[in-house]
Amino acid sequence: MFSVFLVNSSALSQFLNTVTVNAAGSLNVCNFSVQQFACLPTVSRLNPQQVADLLACSLSTNVTKDIWKLFFSKLGTQLDDALQRFTNTTQSPRNISLSSVMDVIVEVRIDRLSPQRLRDPAFVDTWMQGKLRPFLPSLSQGALSCLSTKNFSCESYRAIFMALNNNNTGPMGNPTQELIYTNFIRSFLTQRLNSGGDCTLPFNNSLDFILQNFGVFSHFAQLQDYYNLSSSFSAVTLDALSVLTPMQLNDLVFTPPARAGDRNEILRRVFDFLLQPSNRDKLINFLPSLQTQARPVT
Repeated sequence: MFSVFLVNSSALSQFLNTVTVNAAGSLNVCNFSVQQFACLPTVSRLNPQQVADLLACSLSTNVTKDIWKLFFSKLGTQLDDALQRFTNTTQSPRNISLSSVMDVIVEVRIDRLSPQRLRDPAFVDTWMQGKLRPFLPSLSQGALSCLSTKNFSCESYRAIFMALNNNNTGPMGNPTQELIYTNFIRSFLTQRLNSGGDCTLPFNNSLDFILQNFGVFSHFAQLQDYYNLSSSFSAVTLDALSVLTPMQLNDLVFTPPARAGDRNEILRRVFDFLLQPSNRDKLINFLPSLQTQARPVT
């Protein structure tokens, strides 16, 4: 249900009558609220730059998701150009959650893209690196889960992954990174693998597999995720051990291997690695797990 409120329709109509489609109107558009524009019969008189300006001055205000949805729905595809202009001309908002706005963009635009568009990596890249770039640090679980079910080509998925992995819009906190890994990266790759496809990149070794396919999100992966997504992955190679997190090392040491006879070799390789002077910090971080698990194991 949408909230009920009064709209100064005469003032807003007068404003719209004084600007043309090509006019910027950037100084005046912020005199009105998103709610006022959303409740007009049509917003076709607004040009993309005015929409971008309205976005810039309204993101920090208390606009509900329902109002954003009503406003964006009336804009239709005009929203696409406005988002690009917003990205190009507006400094990325700091300390503001844009998750409500991002959720609505996914619902009213991404959800309505054709299958051909979703499978076009160049088109997907223009959205991720351009139109949506300021909103990426505010991705919600719902938006990510929705994206993971889309029939992206592997190349389109790679464009999304690279935009998220190389995000330079603003600080993306650990909670958001974990949501991205759990609800999009792992979910999408697993679904594709279960349907007979494989969107992981070819790799030369296990370190390459982790860096290419998980990037900055690797520290949220469980060790079993690597094995599930590649039958060629091996955690006990020296290159892979160098990037495993303490939790992943814990899984490697204390989870029974597929073949019981491999256990001694796994332990030897792990502790040979941890006892090297250059890996002192990794050993220190691993010791709490060892102390916790050692008694039950013995």
